[in-house]
Amino acid sequence: MAAVDAMLGRWIRSNGMSSIRDDRPDFARLKFQMITRTFWLYFGHISKLLRAPPPSAPTPLPIQEPVTTTEGLYTMVQKPAVTLKVSNEQEVLQEEYDLHVSIESAFIHVLNYLGGLGSSIILPFIPHYIDFHPEILKSKYSILLPNVENLPAGYAAYAMESIRPFHPHHVRYLVKRHLSPSIQDRALDTLSNSHFVTKVCLGGLTPLSEKWQIGLNDRPAYVDQLYAERVDIAGLSKVMGSTLAVLHWCCGIDAAGVEFVLGCDKKGNIRLWLANFGNCRPFKQTEFDVTTQLVDAVMNNDCCWPRWINLGVFREIWHEFWKGYIEMSLLSCNEHQGKRPNAFLPRLFINELGKTRGPPV
Repeated sequence: MAAVDAMLGRWIRSNGMSSIRDDRPDFARLKFQMITRTFWLYFGHISKLLRAPPPSAPTPLPIQEPVTTTEGLYTMVQKPAVTLKVSNEQEVLQEEYDLHVSIESAFIHVLNYLGGLGSSIILPFIPHYIDFHPEILKSKYSILLPNVENLPAGYAAYAMESIRPFHPHHVRYLVKRHLSPSIQDRALDTLSNSHFVTKVCLGGLTPLSEKWQIGLNDRPAYVDQLYAERVDIAGLSKVMGSTLAVLHWCCGIDAAGVEFVLGCDKKGNIRLWLANFGNCRPFKQTEFDVTTQLVDAVMNNDCCWPRWINLGVFREIWHEFWKGYIEMSLLSCNEHQGKRPNAFLPRLFINELGKTRGPPV
């Protein structure tokens, strides 16, 4: 009742009837009307709920078919130290192997050309291709594969040079530096069975959840982590720009899905490697393909490629990437004695990409 009295008092004052006293009959009548109106208001809500039709049954979600893995990447630590890419799509894997061969040949040619010019441009290492096997079970590598007895006939594979993992001392140092103390021991327990290499991610800063990730296989290395370890991120960004130009204008592919990996060579030196060419596709040297297919290939691999980050030293990495791409594209054009009909396309591409990844205009 106290709540009704308070509501009634506010209603009386808002309607200019503050002269009505609590002990007058008018007040009692208004009070009765208010109680009656409140009752029917709540009763109406309840009756509406009772008359409402029952909710319809939820629409069942489509049954998800189990995904069958058709390919895998196996790194052999015992001699010979190779990496095998295995797939049941023989023709697709053969195309990837042929592409790997052509990319490595193109990079060797470009490096020889740059050496003749005395250029200071740096390009990443590429794992050397070894051989292709249409039937992995009949190859010399079958005994090295885990669970090889579970592979049905028809699986193909190609072998390439292995990117070796970091030295355990380096891994322990990085774990102590970048993982939460609460999980460091659990992460280090997996060290003997892990293959610690890092995938370069100049397109973003470290997520908050990253320091709680225990797994040590193929860890991402974000731009702020690399800077904290005194990596020359500006120089690294320029190398990535030069590499993208070689992939576009010397190899003729869009560079979709490629990865830059920090790992060791045979002597234990940490090197920058370019890997994973399975998603790369050729493109037509037209304005349309350059501003769509090539731009999309970078944007779909967003975290890998440099972008303008409005934070201190990270502001310069986009400019270095842009400069590396343009310089390498011009050298590629000069190698063809300036006869390439679409010499303006590299600048068209990088300017289009800069609209989304570069600094605000």
